[in-house]
Amino acid sequence: MASLVTDVLLANTDLLEKEDLGTRIGKLSTHIDEIKGEIYHAVHEKYANYRPTRDSTQELHNKVQTLSTEMQTLSNKIKGDISSQLNSSTSDLHDLTRQLEKTNAIIDVLQSLCKVNSLLTDFQSFVQNGEFLQAADAVNELKSDLDVLIEDGYCELKIVKALRSELRVNQETLLHHLGEAWSAMTVWTIPHAKEPVTLTNVSQVQLKVVNIENAAVTVNAMKQVGILKSKMQVFGKKLMDYILKPVVMLSNVAPSINATKKSQSTTVGFKVLPKSSEEASDPVAVYKSTLAILKALSGPLLSLKTEGKNGDENTTLMAMLGEYVWPELSKCIITHCLVHSIPTSSSKLNEYKAVITATEGFEASLRKTGFIAETASPLLTYARDVNVHFANKKCQELIVEARKLMKRELHNTKRVGTMKVDNKDVKDQKQDTKDKCHVSEGIFALPECAVSESIECLVNLAYQTLQEAASNTPQCAIQLFYTVRNMFEIFCDVVPTYHRDSLQKLPQVCALHHNNCMYIAHHLLTLGHQYRQSLPPPLCDGTSTFVDLIPVFRKLASECFLAQMRIQRDQLVESLSGAEGFDQVATDDNFLACERAIKQVVHQLGHLQRVWTDILPSNIYTKAMSTLINTVLMHIVEKVSSLEDISADDAQQLHSLLSGLQDRIPHLIKPGEVEEPVLVQSTVDQWTSFSELLFMLDASMQDIVDRWAEGKGPLAMVFSASDVKSLIRAIFQNTDRRATALAKIR
Repeated sequence: MASLVTDVLLANTDLLEKEDLGTRIGKLSTHIDEIKGEIYHAVHEKYANYRPTRDSTQELHNKVQTLSTEMQTLSNKIKGDISSQLNSSTSDLHDLTRQLEKTNAIIDVLQSLCKVNSLLTDFQSFVQNGEFLQAADAVNELKSDLDVLIEDGYCELKIVKALRSELRVNQETLLHHLGEAWSAMTVWTIPHAKEPVTLTNVSQVQLKVVNIENAAVTVNAMKQVGILKSKMQVFGKKLMDYILKPVVMLSNVAPSINATKKSQSTTVGFKVLPKSSEEASDPVAVYKSTLAILKALSGPLLSLKTEGKNGDENTTLMAMLGEYVWPELSKCIITHCLVHSIPTSSSKLNEYKAVITATEGFEASLRKTGFIAETASPLLTYARDVNVHFANKKCQELIVEARKLMKRELHNTKRVGTMKVDNKDVKDQKQDTKDKCHVSEGIFALPECAVSESIECLVNLAYQTLQEAASNTPQCAIQLFYTVRNMFEIFCDVVPTYHRDSLQKLPQVCALHHNNCMYIAHHLLTLGHQYRQSLPPPLCDGTSTFVDLIPVFRKLASECFLAQMRIQRDQLVESLSGAEGFDQVATDDNFLACERAIKQVVHQLGHLQRVWTDILPSNIYTKAMSTLINTVLMHIVEKVSSLEDISADDAQQLHSLLSGLQDRIPHLIKPGEVEEPVLVQSTVDQWTSFSELLFMLDASMQDIVDRWAEGKGPLAMVFSASDVKSLIRAIFQNTDRRATALAKIR
């Protein structure tokens, strides 16, 4: 009986506990809905409608905490004691569990909203008190909580949207205050943004760095919100453009540093020194000024450290600045300082060791301050490769100097080669001792001629370069040797192009260009062999030669001069065309036309004699003039021989005109200062034909027959029988005597 009563009581107790749990959960749900409404109303009024409300945040927060505690107790009760006894009532347990989960979810959202509200309130206090690091942490935590709400699907709630908007406002507020704090730490006074720093405005540049109380807090807060790198990049860009570049690029300015303990600030400016004779800054002075600037900025600003979180490494602003500035700074120092300090003479290479030592000390000091890493050494690498840079700089200057020489006017001349005095070959006394060693004797002797002074300087420059290569390091020697080759190869492109108009229009310049090319080719024969034993391998093994360039220069000389010869030939033929084929010269008009044509030819040949006789070698001059005269005589012989009717007066006038030309030709062929007569017959192929034509114009019929001498006389050596017969028919009338004479010409 007792057991039965006990079972009934226990069953009733379980039933009462289940009913009590349902009642308590129902009451809690109702209470949660009430508090949810109060929280929503309070947050919505504050962050969505921006209406002033009574501050009941703490009261609501306490209510939420009380509900949370009660729900936790109830949850433990269900999971622990009650659930084991409700196996028979599975459906009731599931309902209670679902209701509990729903209630817990609402509690989590309410807790998140309360936490967000608390963070927003704390943020305002942090910003007002200058606690930027705590404010940054609050913003980051606030963003994280809102991200959780959004991920849980509450992004469309008006209250969440309002809080996200408030978060953006707070972020911008923090960035604004941090920016103002950074601006208070680094105060710039610079010229107009678009104006580069020059001597005229460098005195206007000033950087003032103030050591404020919460500088370290500000820097770490900037790192927390992710703007420190961008601020340092902008600072480094300004420091490079307005402070460091002027130190490197302006040789007569020096930094002016003023540090005041009272205001805890350091000011960096510039002072202009007296004008320096050096165009580029001294590397040692640049290193000293750069270190002074970085040391001045290190105390109040660049020595600050950033505290790492989440595994981030601690670093200093000096290291960050070096990461952004050093690549450009080192390149600037190399371009505007070290390049100009490289010596241009091998004798001064030993003096450059001081620059290398100063560069080593400069980089060591930068590593000590943390400005650069241990492996960064572009300056020292450049400075130690002085031999390579010396060769590059020297070669570049040589090419520039060579191009200048090639672009000079060609008509300034100088006599070179050998000349004959008392039947002995001697050197031109106008050449200096250095020129004498350039010109080989015997079979390699250069005939006397005129060359351009600029080309002689070019050849001397090649000899000087090879002389320096012979006494330099192997790498420099090879570079200098091939620079000489480049000089001559550039000549083949620059001179014909740059002087194209002069070479086409001026026979004198064309003749000089011919001589210049032959003069260079003459020296190229032995240029490499003279220094072969003094050059390093592989040059001394047979590659130190320029003989492969000789055909190029000879072809360049001949092509240009032959083109000028064709121009002169065409002009002579055009002048002779004005004689109208030498027909009927007995008439006044035709006589004047023929006389004008002959005078034009003589004048043109005389002009060529004046401009060529002192320039070209005597053999080249004689050959060139003989070729042109031969063309003139060939044209005259051809035109006169083709005439069908030559009257006695025409023959007389023709003989008179052409005899004058015959008298002038030997003087035109003869070079100016040569005393020995020139055999015209051996140089002008048409000379004999021209002489025999003149003879026929002034001879009798019998004299012509006698000079023919049955095909064995002088006349038969230059004219065919048909040509002689044609001239006899043109000159003499048709008579029995003419028929008899024609019969003897066979």
